[in-house]
Amino acid sequence: MVIRDRQETVVTVVSYAILLLMTLLCILPFVRLLAMSFSSEGFVQAGQVLLWPKGFTTGAVQFVFGSFAFQRAFWITASATLAFTALALVMTVLTAYPLSRRYLKGARFFSLMIVFTMLFNGGIIPTYLVVRTLGLLDTFWALLIPHMISAFNVIILMSFFRSVPQDFEESAKLDGASNWKVLLHIIVPLSKPVLATITLFYAVFRWNSWFDVLMYVNSSHLYTLQIVLKNLINSSNGSIMTVYVAHEHALLSVQGAAVLFTILPILIVYPFLQKYFVKGVFIGGIKG
Repeated sequence: MVIRDRQETVVTVVSYAILLLMTLLCILPFVRLLAMSFSSEGFVQAGQVLLWPKGFTTGAVQFVFGSFAFQRAFWITASATLAFTALALVMTVLTAYPLSRRYLKGARFFSLMIVFTMLFNGGIIPTYLVVRTLGLLDTFWALLIPHMISAFNVIILMSFFRSVPQDFEESAKLDGASNWKVLLHIIVPLSKPVLATITLFYAVFRWNSWFDVLMYVNSSHLYTLQIVLKNLINSSNGSIMTVYVAHEHALLSVQGAAVLFTILPILIVYPFLQKYFVKGVFIGGIKG
C-alpha cells in the first residue's frame, strides 16, 4: 500500500512538472514578445531583452496602434471574422441537422462525401480557378465563401445531434412543431456547448488565416491583419516600414508590438468561451 502511494505521488509530481514545462513553453514567448514591445531600440537590437522590458518606452506600441494600415486591417479582419463565423455556423447547423436524422434517405451517402473531402480536396489551383470564375477575386466575399464550411465541424455537430434523444423531436412533432421549430427551439438550445466550440474554431481560423487572402486579394484596402503583419516582418521596403524608418522606432520592437496587436483580440475572447471548449469537443466527439 505504501509503495502504491509513493508511485502515485511520483506520477503526480512528474505530471505536474510536465504540465508546468508545457505552460512555460507557451507563456514565455508571449512574455518576451511583450517585453520587446515596450523596450527601447538599443536593448532590443543588442538582444538584451528577455522577459522584462529594458529602457521602457511605448513608442512601438503607439506606432502600431495608431497606424492607419493596422487600424484598417483590424476592422477588415474583425468584420470578416464576425461575418464568416456567423455564416459558417448557420451553414454547419443546416448541414449537420438533416444528415443526423437517420430517417433521411441518402444521409449516409452525403455523410461519406463530406468525409471524403477531408481526405482529398481539389487543390490550390482548381480552388483559385473556381473563385475567379465566380468573380470573387479581390472582393470581401473572397474572405467568406471559399472556406465557409468545415467538414470536421459538420461531423462534430452531426455526432452531437445524434446523441439528442429522439423522444424530444417526436414529442414536439406530436404537438404540431415543424422541423424548423424542432431545430430552433429544441436542438439548438441543447447544443450550446458544442456550438460555442465550433464558433471558436471558425473565429480562430478566420482571424489567423492569411494564405487565402494572399491568393484572392490584391487591393491593400482588403488586407487583413495577418497579411499586414507578414509584409511588416518580411519586407523592409513597404510603406509601413517607410513610416517606421521616419519615426525611428526599433524594427524588432514594432514587429513585437504588431504581433501583440494581432493576437490580443483572440486572447481576450478565448477565456469567455474556454469553459465550453473541452466540454463541447468531448460531447460532440465521444457521445456520437
